[in-house]
Amino acid sequence: MAHRVFPALLLFVLIAPAACHASGEPAVRAARPMFKGVELYSWVDPATREWRFVLVPGTNRNKTAQKVLAAAGVMRSVRELKARLSTLASGESVVWIESGPAFAIPDRATVDEIVAGGAMQGVTVQVARR
Repeated sequence: MAHRVFPALLLFVLIAPAACHASGEPAVRAARPMFKGVELYSWVDPATREWRFVLVPGTNRNKTAQKVLAAAGVMRSVRELKARLSTLASGESVVWIESGPAFAIPDRATVDEIVAGGAMQGVTVQVARR
């Protein structure tokens, strides 16, 4: 049973809100980096024309756009993404994936802001174009 709880716990760490709890305490940070890192996907919401982001556990498999877009924990701003990066373990590796027409990478200034925000938290964010 423990092998089923562990992946669920890791997923919870990724999708748990990075905001402070009602008690005012900061969200808990993951203790260890994930085995295969974390993948970051971004796209422009067609209805609002605003950027959206989602972090998902890294795997060796390519994910379909449908699966990524349906993932829990979609973030609606750069600020929210940077806060979520702060909940990842120090030393975590995040690969920002641009694959197919569904996903895109924001402008250079936005990318630099997110990469710097991750670095301040000890999280490496790398852009990987496929």
